[in-house]
Amino acid sequence: MILQCQACGTKYRLEDSLLKPSGTKVRCSRCGFTWRVYPQEVLPLEPLPTKTKKNLFKRIIWIVIAIVVVILFVVIYEFWENALFIFNELFDTLMNFISLIKDFFH
Repeated sequence: MILQCQACGTKYRLEDSLLKPSGTKVRCSRCGFTWRVYPQEVLPLEPLPTKTKKNLFKRIIWIVIAIVVVILFVVIYEFWENALFIFNELFDTLMNFISLIKDFFH
C-alpha cells in the first residue's frame, strides 16, 4: 500500500500485512505528522449483468429495421420506378427474418 502524508505530501510504501484491522498509527519521518491508517478493504467484484434473450432480440430487430430503412432510402433514390416492388420484397424478407428470430428465442 502507498501512503501519503496529509501534511507535507511525502509518499511511503507500507506492507499491508503490517496494518491492524483496527487501524495503525503512522508518523511521517519528514515533518512528524501522525495519522491512523486502515487496511484497504477488497470488495468482491459482482458479475456484470447478462443481457436477456428478450433484450438481445429487441436489439437485433432494431438493427434489422435500421438497415432496411437505409436500404429503402437508397433504393427509392436510385430506382424510383421499381421501388414499390423492391419495398414489398424487402418487407416480406424482413417479416420472415423476424419470425425466424422470434422462433429461435422462444
